[in-house]
Amino acid sequence: MKRFFLTIMSIGLVLFSSQLTAEVLACTNIASVKNSADASKNNAAGGHLNSHIKGQTPPAGYSQLNKTMFASVDDWNTAYSALERQNPALDCNTAANIGDKAATHIALSQTAYQCTAVDSNGKCTASSPVASATVTYVVKMVQNGESKNWIILTGYPRSSSSD
Repeated sequence: MKRFFLTIMSIGLVLFSSQLTAEVLACTNIASVKNSADASKNNAAGGHLNSHIKGQTPPAGYSQLNKTMFASVDDWNTAYSALERQNPALDCNTAANIGDKAATHIALSQTAYQCTAVDSNGKCTASSPVASATVTYVVKMVQNGESKNWIILTGYPRSSSSD
């Protein structure tokens, strides 16, 4: 009986201590988020940010058709900088499960583009400018090889008419 009690106490202690290791961090302070915020690395990280940046090729299985897009990578970088400065910050729990997401919207006026035609790779070939007053950001916990990581899943300008 004493051994059973000690086993139960040990399991409880392990479970309790594993809860203590969970941390909530500003998502933009996490290395894998910073890495995936780089448009040239986002597809490989598992995101589809490039579905929303004019001139970029979206990942396989995604298309820019009918999407609102940042005018350029520079405009995305400006939007990401706004996320880094957001107070309070968008938080990511280090103990999150694969597939968990965190999202936010930030008021940011930019000229964006609405894609109206794409090529065989889903890359926009025709678009029209639209006013954007808000940017939506979504981060997601994904499995990358042996580890799980928070990444920028997507970010996109929202046209003023859709807000």
